[in-house]
Amino acid sequence: MGYSEQLPSGNWRAVAKVADVTGKVRRVGCGTHDSEWEADLAWQERERGTEGAEPDAAVLSLSRYADGWAERKRGGWAASTRGSYLSVVRFLRTDPLGRLDINEIIKADLDRAITRWDDAGTGAAVIGLRFRTVRAVLHDAVDNEARLRPAPTKGMTLPTQAEDTRRGQPIDADDVTRLLDAAREVDPRWHAFLLVAHEAGLRFGEIAALRPRDIADGEIKVRRSLSRDGSVRSYTKGRTKRDVPTTARLERALRPLLAAARLRGSEDALLFVRPDTERPVLYDHWRDVMGSIRQGAGLRRSGITLHDFRHTFITNARNCGVPVDVVRRWAGHSSEVVTNGYSHGPDAALNRAWLRFAVGEGPSPATIVE
Repeated sequence: MGYSEQLPSGNWRAVAKVADVTGKVRRVGCGTHDSEWEADLAWQERERGTEGAEPDAAVLSLSRYADGWAERKRGGWAASTRGSYLSVVRFLRTDPLGRLDINEIIKADLDRAITRWDDAGTGAAVIGLRFRTVRAVLHDAVDNEARLRPAPTKGMTLPTQAEDTRRGQPIDADDVTRLLDAAREVDPRWHAFLLVAHEAGLRFGEIAALRPRDIADGEIKVRRSLSRDGSVRSYTKGRTKRDVPTTARLERALRPLLAAARLRGSEDALLFVRPDTERPVLYDHWRDVMGSIRQGAGLRRSGITLHDFRHTFITNARNCGVPVDVVRRWAGHSSEVVTNGYSHGPDAALNRAWLRFAVGEGPSPATIVE
């Protein structure tokens, strides 16, 4: 399987892996491109053998048509919309629905795809986004006569978020334990990934951009973040540098990842990479991972996200009386007003635990959730 890699210039180089006449697999360069999206498309077309082919040279799959649709449409999308649509187009390249002939797709195919995504633990919001994108692609195909029959998208039933779940809420301690255990079963690195959010309150992009050099002297030095397209930014959301204390449990979880990162390169190698490709953990991939974790924890429809772990960290700290200015610095918030917005209802046990921690008489309350 080929890959795309970012060059120092900021462009992306596409590399395909193809077999020669002797059967030996070799790397073949597919040029440099302005974006990862274009580079991915280049090496995938090279491996499929459709590079430079006319549109009717092979079966026109939903994925293939979606690639062209996105290329034509994305110039007119708002920046916030573009990332969402392109993430679905990339997803369709590997999903069974994307391999179907766009002219043969029927309502039953869409029903099966939605059921499969739901069973895999994908959140209702993501499923809705995928369906809306597929619907737009199918309607575009009808308008351009690439599909000869109406789009079978009327009357579709989509999953809905559970009524008793809300985003941006602290997570119950029992659910935290279940999620951490489930993450360890999926892959130990995801267990550590969640712990960084739960015990240090980092955002997704900040966790994904961590390097060995950022973990030192019992602190996490938050200096940069990973954008949704995979590029590393030399700043965080609040454009502030901050040091966040670690816990003993978090340090134990990070130890093997630190060793592995150093073996891959240097102190600047990424701490968290995908287990299948050793490439950066992009948000699109993480959403699927989080869905698997929720399903393994028996919380498939809970809607819990990584950001809820950040809410939990901040809520625990505030509920015990840790000064709001200290919590604000840990969280990297621009003002105390933002920090207070993350505080949700006190808990007596957590109050006492955080108070003991604040005066140096006990461990971090995060470590009591084993």
